[in-house]
Amino acid sequence: MVDKMIKWIDSCQSTNDEALTLIGDPTYDAVASMSQTQGRGRMGRTWHSPESAGLYLSWLSQPKLPQSLGGAVPLLAAVATAKLCDELNVRVMLKWPNDVLYQGQKLAGILCEARTIGTRWYAVVGIGLNIDVPTGGWPSELSAIGLSEVTETALDRREIADKLVGYLRAGLEEATSEGMAAITKNWLAYGPPLGTPMKRGQQIGRFSGLAADGSLRIETATGIELIHAGDVHIIEEVD
Repeated sequence: MVDKMIKWIDSCQSTNDEALTLIGDPTYDAVASMSQTQGRGRMGRTWHSPESAGLYLSWLSQPKLPQSLGGAVPLLAAVATAKLCDELNVRVMLKWPNDVLYQGQKLAGILCEARTIGTRWYAVVGIGLNIDVPTGGWPSELSAIGLSEVTETALDRREIADKLVGYLRAGLEEATSEGMAAITKNWLAYGPPLGTPMKRGQQIGRFSGLAADGSLRIETATGIELIHAGDVHIIEEVD
């Protein structure tokens, strides 16, 4: 089977929305853009998507996994991004479920969305990868960094996009053949050290790995808590 191609466009509202239009397309399975006017992140946030500062890419897949195991998709997407960074000699850390950090600063963010049509379900993986510092710098509220700031490797957006989609396809194949355990193992190889202090809302504890379904395990004063959704912050220390 010949791999599909990436559809390149100069600008769009959201590459995730554009990717959904590829359902049934025999040629393309991903959309990449130089900018987004209505880029979005998790939990309804806006994703800063200035022209020529980043790579904004969305990949459409039809997983052979049960939709109940859809939690594998954000994890494998984060691992795919981390492997791309490895290839560029940039060692990153993943923050659950799918933030990609370099020395504590956000290098990439991922938004996964699912659609069901009839008996089939589709997953869209949207990745915003910071490449260059935007004109005027990063917004003051963002702790962000671009690949060009941390690597001396020449960066070609089309080559990076091709490699990233390749890692995404390989990750889904692995999830399909080996199951969730392989995905969580790969994620943990890039995740924070066990025992890292974390906080989610009023829950404070230490990172204790991932559950079988990909949920975050936090060891609190009252035992292990499973986090299935929401924002988790790495903190200095547990009181």
